[in-house]
Amino acid sequence: MKIAITLKWIVLVAIAILIILIVVMSIAPLAGGPDIMTGNTVTFSGLSGPVTLKAEIADTPQEHSRGLMKREHLDSGSGMLFIFDGDSQRSFWMKDTLIPLDMIFINSSLDIVHIEVDAQPCKTPSCPRYNSGQPAMYVVETNAGFVHEHGIVTGQKVGVHVLI
Repeated sequence: MKIAITLKWIVLVAIAILIILIVVMSIAPLAGGPDIMTGNTVTFSGLSGPVTLKAEIADTPQEHSRGLMKREHLDSGSGMLFIFDGDSQRSFWMKDTLIPLDMIFINSSLDIVHIEVDAQPCKTPSCPRYNSGQPAMYVVETNAGFVHEHGIVTGQKVGVHVLI
């Protein structure tokens, strides 16, 4: 009798925890939190072999504007993948960004078309712009030094895996 009651309580607690997790996961995007899914990755064919970044996704105008602003830290092996509607000239800046970044501009054929290395934080009203130079559909921002460390160069192919 005690075993049946204990088992019933365990099942009820497990269901309650599952419901709480579902509610929290559904509210996080509404609260403006980063859209992180463990399956979102960008793979580069670096000169020393393939390297994969875990990618936060920025695919709305609001997320494009916010980007990595006010972040004090970005984990090694991670970055933000900006997804736009088709190829076009892209322009980024480092306003209110607190950490130096490498920016990798990628076209819809998944070719790297331009790279900006070691873009420095900007806390003034007038910040430099970093342009794609060629039409790009994607931009990856990651920690400064990533491009040089892994031998990422213009013209390389990129693999993008996004769970939507």
